[in-house]
Amino acid sequence: MADRNLVTVLYHADDGTAYRTKQDAAIIAQEDAGDPITGAVALTGADTHEELPALLRPRGVYVTKAGSNPRFVVCMTADAKLYLGTVTAINLQQLGGATAAYTRHKAKSERDHRKASRPA
Repeated sequence: MADRNLVTVLYHADDGTAYRTKQDAAIIAQEDAGDPITGAVALTGADTHEELPALLRPRGVYVTKAGSNPRFVVCMTADAKLYLGTVTAINLQQLGGATAAYTRHKAKSERDHRKASRPA
C-alpha cells in the first residue's frame, strides 16, 4: 500500500472558527480552475490554531464508485466546489496504491455535538 502524505490544513467551521486538521496531499492537489475542490490549502508558517475538536463533525460529501462502499471526503470550506456540487468527481487512493474515480453522491453539513453537551 502506498504511503499517504498527510498535510496540515485549516478547516473553517460554520461559526467562523478555523481549526487545524490534516488531509491527504493527493486530495488537496485536485483542483478546478486553480481552486482545490475540497477548499483545502496547505498551512505554511507558524500555526496557532486549535486542533479540530473531536465532537465537531466536519462538513463533506459522500462519494461512490460502482462495486465499492461509499466514502466520505471532508470539505474545508462551505464554498468548496465539491461540497456545492460544482465539481462532481474526485480521484481517491485505493488499497494497493492505485487511484479510482469516485462520483459525488450527497453532501453532509457540519454538526457540532459540543453544543448538546454544554450546560444551559
